Amino acid sequence: MLLLGSEEARKRLPELLKRAEAGEQTLIRRHSKPVAALVPLYQRFTPQRHALGSLRGSGYGLWDQRPERRTALAPPPTEPTIASVGFRTGMCIDTPALMAYLAGDGRACRDLESWMEAISDGRSRGALSARCLNRLQVGALQADKPALAERYGAVFGEPSFWTLVPLDASTAAMAARLEVQLNLPPQPAEDLACAIASGSLCLLSADPALTSLTNDQLPGGLHLVRIRTQRNVQQQQP
Repeated sequence: MLLLGSEEARKRLPELLKRAEAGEQTLIRRHSKPVAALVPLYQRFTPQRHALGSLRGSGYGLWDQRPERRTALAPPPTEPTIASVGFRTGMCIDTPALMAYLAGDGRACRDLESWMEAISDGRSRGALSARCLNRLQVGALQADKPALAERYGAVFGEPSFWTLVPLDASTAAMAARLEVQLNLPPQPAEDLACAIASGSLCLLSADPALTSLTNDQLPGGLHLVRIRTQRNVQQQQP
């Protein structure tokens, strides 16, 4: 760790930023007393990473996620990856995908792992609908787990990492249009509307009604990333 006085740190700021990008910490002192630290971004977001990671599997058995239609067994190779979409990209996670991750679904967790890490590290920003968070908390409360419901609210309601999209008049009207135009059930129509309203580049979806769409059908330049679940894969097997 590099130790510098505040004045020297000010003069060497461009150099210190490069050191931070390379993983080095700098402790800044004033009158010989430590007052601040310049650290790599991923270290700054360690608490969120631990909080989000600790929720994986926490919702096992809380939600019934039987799909209405079949979905593709594997995502096409042309779909975006977290490595291809760039720094601080917004991504929206739909209700079935987030429920599958929280339930500890192995396939969903593998597909979502790099995206979740990008959110918790501060490299990208997540979005979900307020109704999705409501469904998560209802499931926890119905299982008599009020502390888990509070944890869901604390993690996914953290504005530094997540955009919680309300179903206000504008988003509700958009969801209604999508439901009619694309022949979608209400929940996936709302999730799609929330992805658009949040300005997300990607929609991470495990909903068969959405994963059956093509990118040409998605409005606003939104890209679909198909998330597999174990239940969907089992339905594909003879």
